[in-house]
Amino acid sequence: MRFFRMRFCLPVLLLSATLMAADQIQLRDLPALGKNAPQLTSYAGKPLVLVFWAVWCGPCAAELRELQRVHRSEKITFVGIAVDSPEKQAARMVEKTGVSFANYLDGASIFADALGVSGVPSLVLIDGKGNVVWSQSGYSEFPEQDLKLQIKNLLKHSKE
Repeated sequence: MRFFRMRFCLPVLLLSATLMAADQIQLRDLPALGKNAPQLTSYAGKPLVLVFWAVWCGPCAAELRELQRVHRSEKITFVGIAVDSPEKQAARMVEKTGVSFANYLDGASIFADALGVSGVPSLVLIDGKGNVVWSQSGYSEFPEQDLKLQIKNLLKHSKE
């Protein structure tokens, strides 16, 4: 994906209809950015917040810091996916942003493309069955309250 950078760092908030139309997300193993991260497929069957980001995307660094704060306060697993990014630079960005949730490398953006991710930063909330229940692509203002509400609703319905 050579034009990935031009279309991915959008300064506007867009809802990704492609993601919402996906039946189910099939997790696939990707190289971990860090020694202690489990295999990505080990999260199958659990509600997740997938965070798609890239090293060349300035808003992604800001969003990762904000997501780290939300991650500490919510009872759901966050998983970062670095797309279109060299491994060493992606590992440095994880370290610089202080992100403690597991991150993986999708260097050629194959996983992101398969999901129809239309830009970075992107957030995708999936239920335990792999269904996309909410997604957001692009960055203008961090959607903290909306994300927390969506997580709360998902976890409420997961218990029913």
